[in-house]
Amino acid sequence: MLPSCAKIGTGSPFRIHLWGILNVDRGVNRSQCAQLQQQLVQAKGAPLDITCHTSNNDWPKIKTLIPILKDLRQNFVRLEVSIHFLLATGCTYNNIRNNLDILDLSWGGLNPFDDYATDFFKDLEEWSRPRLHSFTATSLQPSWINPFLSPFITRFRLHKTSNRQSPSHISSTSPITETLQYLARLPNVRELELQDLKTYRHKGGPAIAEHDTSLRVPLPQLRSLRIVDVAIQSSILCGIEAPCLRFLSIRDSDKDIWKAPSISYAYLFFSAPPHPVAERVETGTFSLIPFFLQWSNPQVTPTQLHTLELSNVLCVDDIPFLIKWLQRLPNLVRLIINDADNLLDHDVVTGSERHTSMVEQGVDTEDVRLNLCHELSRPVLHPSTGNMEWICPLLTILHLGDAEVRAESVMSIARARGGVRSVADSSNMDGTPAPARLHRLTMQVCKHLSKDENNELQNLIKEVGCTCLSCSFQDVL
Repeated sequence: MLPSCAKIGTGSPFRIHLWGILNVDRGVNRSQCAQLQQQLVQAKGAPLDITCHTSNNDWPKIKTLIPILKDLRQNFVRLEVSIHFLLATGCTYNNIRNNLDILDLSWGGLNPFDDYATDFFKDLEEWSRPRLHSFTATSLQPSWINPFLSPFITRFRLHKTSNRQSPSHISSTSPITETLQYLARLPNVRELELQDLKTYRHKGGPAIAEHDTSLRVPLPQLRSLRIVDVAIQSSILCGIEAPCLRFLSIRDSDKDIWKAPSISYAYLFFSAPPHPVAERVETGTFSLIPFFLQWSNPQVTPTQLHTLELSNVLCVDDIPFLIKWLQRLPNLVRLIINDADNLLDHDVVTGSERHTSMVEQGVDTEDVRLNLCHELSRPVLHPSTGNMEWICPLLTILHLGDAEVRAESVMSIARARGGVRSVADSSNMDGTPAPARLHRLTMQVCKHLSKDENNELQNLIKEVGCTCLSCSFQDVL
């Protein structure tokens, strides 16, 4: 018979470590504080994993915990706290750096004009190697971020550094440059997340400094990069060189303030020789075109990338550059595109304003491909090798979300990449190897496919998921 949880907690060799996990929630009452106080007594000399999300109004209630935490601060191994917590418990970087592995630090509503960092980092021992390897900074000033950064950080998350709410966040440098300067102090970071980074200019305040476009930050160890709701995403990405990246997710940009880039970028890209341009192109917009151009440089292209997510970040002019970049990702296995603006299944119509503009610019419209679905369904000419090759030949998972995709486009992809592979169809007439079998396709199946097409799709693809509300509700049930 299995022992009860209570017996495990009190009788196993891990009991002390379990007592060391402390969670102080918002709205904590005095009774809960008494329980937490008893828990700290039970923890004894155990490593302490503390999460404290109390507001300033709750501090009088937990005052009985503060003296105990002060005595145990040498045992802190993981903290998810505000600056107020560090100051209240008498922490300095020197007295916690030898044991602290993980720090999730937020501003906590302190007076932005008070420079508490001066005392916290006083007499910093530069020669001593810190244990800290994971650091999350939420709405912090640079003076609270830079001292924690070191070559020993392998996971870094930067959240909500908007200067909209507090003048303390205004810097003399560009917010893009400032972010890249943070990353330059993390040469061995493996997991990076940037979220909610916004820039505002206060009325009557100083102008935002211009971004240093020459700044490049090599991150040779970076494996995972997540960018969520970052208005300056393209400029930041252009400043990062991560050739060993495996996972890239870019989500939820504020596309209402996008400006369409000039068609001259199409001319620069598609009239270039087979090798991609090496120089960075600065648009000054929120388009991903500069990013696709910069990361097409063979020296920085993440050829080992296996997962790419682009959710509500694309504009119509990005699509041909995305297609060209996907041709340089031979190991991509998962492609996730949530396209609220329905950009994936469009062609350049002869005689349209867009077609006429391209012709006037001298762009070969045959080479400017806007239909991603069409390009995934057939081999195309590779820009570097000059051979006919499949885009993302190892692709096995394709997520198209709620995008408006024509039935014929979906079925073309399924027929080309689905089904059971045999020796006979492992290559086609011109010797192009067949792509890997598509194992999962997710889209609005019910909306776009007939019953017969749906049945055929089910036979071709191992797993088909529908994103419509009705099917999603049925899956939950």
